[in-house]
Amino acid sequence: LPVKPLNMPDKCLVATYVAWLHRWKRCVLLAWSVIAILLGYFGAVPLLGLCKNEFTPPVGSPSQIAQQELSKYFGVNPNTSEVLYFEALPGHSIFDKDALLSLSDTTEKFLQGHLEEGLFEALSLNGYYPSRQLAPPLDAEASSFVGADNTSSFLLLTFPKKDSRKYGRALQDLIRQLKDSLVVQEGLPVAFVGGGGTALVAVEAADAAKTSIELMDSISLPIAFLVLAVSLRSARLLLVPFITLFVGVVTAFGIVGVLALLGLLISSAAPPVMMSMLLAISIDYALFLLSRFQEEIEGDANAETAVIKSLQHSGHTICGSGFTLAFCFLSLLFFPIQLMQSIGIGVILSILVAMAVNLTIVPACLLLLPCLFAKRSDVSAQHARPLVAVDAATTVEATSRYPASNNPSESCDRDNGVWDRLGKYATSWPALAGVLVLLLLLGTLGLTKFSHLEKSMDTFLMTPRSAVSTETMQRFGQSFSQGQTGPYRMLLLPRHSDTIYNPGFWQNASTLLGDIVQLFDEDSKLHGTVSSVMYEYNLDRSQAGHVVPLSIASYLDPARHDDGICKALPESFRSACFKYNDTKDCKDLAPLAPIAALLKLPPGYHDIVRTCEAFHLALNAGATQARTALVASLVPSAVPASHGAVTW
Repeated sequence: LPVKPLNMPDKCLVATYVAWLHRWKRCVLLAWSVIAILLGYFGAVPLLGLCKNEFTPPVGSPSQIAQQELSKYFGVNPNTSEVLYFEALPGHSIFDKDALLSLSDTTEKFLQGHLEEGLFEALSLNGYYPSRQLAPPLDAEASSFVGADNTSSFLLLTFPKKDSRKYGRALQDLIRQLKDSLVVQEGLPVAFVGGGGTALVAVEAADAAKTSIELMDSISLPIAFLVLAVSLRSARLLLVPFITLFVGVVTAFGIVGVLALLGLLISSAAPPVMMSMLLAISIDYALFLLSRFQEEIEGDANAETAVIKSLQHSGHTICGSGFTLAFCFLSLLFFPIQLMQSIGIGVILSILVAMAVNLTIVPACLLLLPCLFAKRSDVSAQHARPLVAVDAATTVEATSRYPASNNPSESCDRDNGVWDRLGKYATSWPALAGVLVLLLLLGTLGLTKFSHLEKSMDTFLMTPRSAVSTETMQRFGQSFSQGQTGPYRMLLLPRHSDTIYNPGFWQNASTLLGDIVQLFDEDSKLHGTVSSVMYEYNLDRSQAGHVVPLSIASYLDPARHDDGICKALPESFRSACFKYNDTKDCKDLAPLAPIAALLKLPPGYHDIVRTCEAFHLALNAGATQARTALVASLVPSAVPASHGAVTW
């Protein structure tokens, strides 16, 4: 007959919950199965592919305000850039055996094939050969894509930022194809082929997260279940924590995946942290419930009574532990960085899901198959708790959880065991004083070390170990500006005018950009750039600094004059040259020299038209259509958002 638990009202919450769970146990397990399947398919499976490592500025910060202003005048910048870097073998040139040409052609064909198949929406490719293939060819521009002594070169790919993960995965395939087909099969003198940028970092971080989870599972799961097996001494009961862990992982990952599909930014660090938390607390909570359940079964209780006792004594421990952990991780939600918030959301959801799964699936499984899980061993049956007769109609369990014994020595041995002595010492005054002293010493040492922690904003610390993108950018920085994949953009607005063609604004803005050049130090002095329609600093392109006069810029602006002004320039400048030049030598048109230098073209007579047309492109890219604002591109020679770039 069912035995009524001691000291428990007939209608207590736990007993009512167990009665309900006993009635609907199959429905509960079926509901969790459906939830796990749906969330697993729609959320957990694509989660790792949805993780990102984009840093959005905190609301109200100077950079966030600047982005709003920049978007107001120039719209949101929808593109991002990626570098494909090539390095020749020692003693060879990147042009030997047409190595750079083969690399460029293969890259163009690969990307063009993806465009034709509709896998890419838009893409632009710039490099040495793409620049020389333009009409007219930009030879000076092309030379900026080749390193010193012609030993290295790179291609710059620009594509929509929203699809960076898709492009990053394709670039991984492209790099693998370039290494296999060109370097290995054709024997080109190329020592290194690699890529760098946010897209490749994103896919490498996702791959690293997947590898980390697999490694964690392969090491931690066997150890965790070994501990469970030793604690429970039952192979049958090990099935339950395995089920709860699987359902908890799929459900938690699925919920976070759905949130990512709805637009929430999820860090690639969130899934490994979630997996660690789920593995720890799922097995921990299952151990709480199952160990108590087994004790009750060995004490001759039936399955339902054992489940009630388990939930009564271990359920509140699980709730207290879970809500405490969730409350602690709630602080991450107040960080103004979305990546930190996503980790907090993921961990909190993992804790809540683990609590819900263990408080429903564990008792439901135990109630569904009592013959399997409530079976006692022969040793346990010999030490079953006796029933004490109270009256003729009622029997209750003996209150002692130890086997009844009339031998006082057994009780004495039990009370003087190792754990008994340890418990008595742990609650004594000497033990308390020792713990306080130890905490004081460790706390002082910890605070001392913590106050001297080195803070770093280097994004390399967030990239996976031995990532190809990290090695690429380190090699790339030896010959070129590492900041080309993520230039800073500076918005320049006239203070007392509604047009950029204001003498005071033009002069002050040019001076400001010149002052910024002085802030470039170390490697940025060699490879850094400051580019705008009014000023350019770029030693890589042999331009130490060129300022475009306002009068020339205004005269060549198609927004202020006819679009055909470029075609009319040769005759008008020739006439002006013959009229005001006594030598009649008009091969070098001095008035256009600053523009030609800015646009990397010689200032000869035959280059006037293409110089003018190129300047139109630069002006349209760097100024609003109404000519009310300018934007300058600042590229220090440091990885975007790294410690060096941020310090600059």
